[in-house]
Amino acid sequence: MEKDYISWEKFQLGISRIAQWARDKEFDNILGIPRGGLVVAVCMSHQLDIPLVNKIEGNTLVLDDICDSGHTLAPYHGLPTATIYYKPNELHTPDYHAFRKHSRWIVFPFERDETSKLDYVTKLSQFTEKQVK
Repeated sequence: MEKDYISWEKFQLGISRIAQWARDKEFDNILGIPRGGLVVAVCMSHQLDIPLVNKIEGNTLVLDDICDSGHTLAPYHGLPTATIYYKPNELHTPDYHAFRKHSRWIVFPFERDETSKLDYVTKLSQFTEKQVK
C-alpha cells in the first residue's frame, strides 16, 4: 500500500486553513473525535482560543483528522464538522476540509507508521466488552 507521510508543516497548514474558515462562525467549543481528531481539536482550541469539550454543548465544532469512509463522522450529521483530509464518500461530507485525500494511505506526523491503521477505540470497546462478561 502506498502511503503519504504528512509533515508537521503540512498538518499545521491544514489547522490554519480550518481556523481561517471557522474564525467567523463563532463556535462555542470544539469536540475532537478519538484518536486523530483529538490532536486536531487541541491544536484548533489553541488557534481559536475556545474550549475543548468532551460532549456537544451549544454551537460545537466537531473535528477529525480525516473523513475517509464517513463512518466516524456520520453520527454527527447536522453538526458543523471539519477535517484535515477528506475523501468523497456517501455517508458524510464535512462542512470544511483542508485537503482532498486520494488513494494513498495518510500517515500523520503524530502517528507511528506501523500503528497508523489501528482503531484503538474499536479495540478498547472490544476489550471492555470482554472484561464485563
